[in-house]
Amino acid sequence: EKLTDGRYDKLSFDKGFDSQAHFSGDAVSRNVLSLSDGTVDEIYFSLRLAMCDLILGGDDPCPIILDDALSNFDDERCKEALDLLAVLSETRQIILFSCHSREARFLDGRDGVNVIYG
Repeated sequence: EKLTDGRYDKLSFDKGFDSQAHFSGDAVSRNVLSLSDGTVDEIYFSLRLAMCDLILGGDDPCPIILDDALSNFDDERCKEALDLLAVLSETRQIILFSCHSREARFLDGRDGVNVIYG
């Protein structure tokens, strides 16, 4: 829900990873394949984060390392994802590699964020 700025509030996956997204306010879920590419990227990004939380959680969660995970996001989706990563970074280290400079611009001045240019 946070990642999609409230547009979608629930996801479900069956054993074959066929997925349904529930649009906030709608009575019916939609198959993910019927959604835009950007929304599908958001959904699978949120699935990866949820799996990390389930599998790699616990009292001392290990870092999450992401490599160009936001490269296909438009600017608004990128900002939402970075806001979510900032919240997650309160309980675990997040390392984000990117070949783009926009992530550094969006995170500029945030406490606890270190940007290293290579």
